[in-house]
Amino acid sequence: MTNPTFSNSNVGSNVKRLRVALGWAQEDLSKKMGISKVWVSQVERGESTVNVARLLEFAALLDSTPNALLAACHVCEGTKVLMARPAGVPSGAWFRGSCPCQGDA
Repeated sequence: MTNPTFSNSNVGSNVKRLRVALGWAQEDLSKKMGISKVWVSQVERGESTVNVARLLEFAALLDSTPNALLAACHVCEGTKVLMARPAGVPSGAWFRGSCPCQGDA
């Protein structure tokens, strides 16, 4: 059995989008996870691989799902449209915002 391969750029850009939407600096996220700010930066730039355990941790801290962190817009081939959970949406829920290339994805 082989380990799944994730797109580092999808995970990284989604982590960054959700982190920024929550108003957190890279340092805030790194402290919550007990990892270095440098590694968070490498993940966000798609330069570091995220294993399943870290993917689950990112999803929990960013109030998202692993699938949401792995997702890419199918319309514009890579533009990430995931956003942080707005107030009033149940924990663990996520939604898509508007795709910048063709309106709602």
